[in-house]
Amino acid sequence: MGYKHGTYQTETSSDISLPIVLDYGHFIVGTALMNKVKRENRRVNEIVRLGTYKEAIQYFGDTYDLDFSISQAIKVFFELYKVAPLYVVNILDLEKHKTDKKTQNDLSLTNGKVVIPNHKLITDTLVVKENATSQVL
Repeated sequence: MGYKHGTYQTETSSDISLPIVLDYGHFIVGTALMNKVKRENRRVNEIVRLGTYKEAIQYFGDTYDLDFSISQAIKVFFELYKVAPLYVVNILDLEKHKTDKKTQNDLSLTNGKVVIPNHKLITDTLVVKENATSQVL
């Protein structure tokens, strides 16, 4: 009766897909929806090397709104094809590219919450006022 000596292995498929890291990177100059990015993480007119999806979201926000070219690139490179690195320059400066137009909306309080229908709102500029007939927030 024969006996196998040594170690043997088998390879099975996995649900985990690792990112493909290239020797070169792709370069994107565009705009990103920065209103959900922390002020200290905002990068404008700087080259930023992104190696992971987590870094991309940290510096340039989510990919919910594909009206922005950097959001499109993050979705394609990190969510769909998992390719890195990606070099990005954001040219959308929230301080320069906001309008001076001030809008005032009357919103109602429902279950202790107010829903603002504009997801492109710059939260740093949001002012909440209480009028005489309003409920306490």
